[in-house]
Amino acid sequence: MRLSLIIMPHSTQSLGNITANSNASTTFNSTVKAATITTDAGGTTKINGDITTAGNQTYNDIVILSNSVNLTTTNNGNLQFNNAIDGTTAGTENLTLNSGTGNITFNATVGNTQFLGNIIANSTATTNFNNTVKAATITTDAGGTTKISGDITTTGDQTYNDIVTLANTVALSSTNNGNLTFNNTIDGNIDTSAGKLDASSSNGDGGAVRIDAAGNITTNNIICSAQITTGKAGAIELTSGGAIDTKSGILNSSSVNGAGGEISLNASSKASPPASPPESPPESPPESPPESPESRFYV
Repeated sequence: MRLSLIIMPHSTQSLGNITANSNASTTFNSTVKAATITTDAGGTTKINGDITTAGNQTYNDIVILSNSVNLTTTNNGNLQFNNAIDGTTAGTENLTLNSGTGNITFNATVGNTQFLGNIIANSTATTNFNNTVKAATITTDAGGTTKISGDITTTGDQTYNDIVTLANTVALSSTNNGNLTFNNTIDGNIDTSAGKLDASSSNGDGGAVRIDAAGNITTNNIICSAQITTGKAGAIELTSGGAIDTKSGILNSSSVNGAGGEISLNASSKASPPASPPESPPESPPESPPESPESRFYV
């Protein structure tokens, strides 16, 4: 017989460690406060309210969001999802994650059956997207690192405020003209050379790709093109406190008949010029006849 576990805590005191083992459904219908949360690998966990723990939250089964929720660790615990996460209504349920100096890790698909709403990941350690993600928007905070190993598709914007590394050949795409923005202005490098950044559109204006890093920027393909006759392409803006390296791919902000997007590359670090040989006395050039007005060229 399969049994479902429904947890509706009303106490004002936080519980200790909660371990929920069910091969049917575990449902958190209200707010939860505990030391840790762990679910087993069978069945599903349905979350309808905010969950706050001092330590880790580890979800080993499928997680389904029925409402917009906040999952928080107050003592730098890790937030880890070892199975799929889905919403109930496509693009509606928002997921906000706060782990302090703990890691946030998605080891399976996010939003594959019903894509999530807005995902906000706040961690000064590492946020790991280890599989495909589908959501309305993605936003990370300024601390730590985001490592991306699977394709991320959003209907709207993707905004990365921390250091970003693409660990595999992946695509970051917006399907509704959203912008892809990389704002690592604090420290470190941004390396997207293992994948592509795609804010192009087939039925409207292309979105923009903006990368602002205190360190080096290394990219592969960046695509902000528009494919219809009236669509305008998005802008590509790369600003680096170090060097900019785009030799692994192309920068495409073209449009069929609409306006093309601007491409702006701003790097404060430049390669040192080769050492010049010792100067020798200049040779006197041969005398030239006086120029006539018809023979002058202006650049």
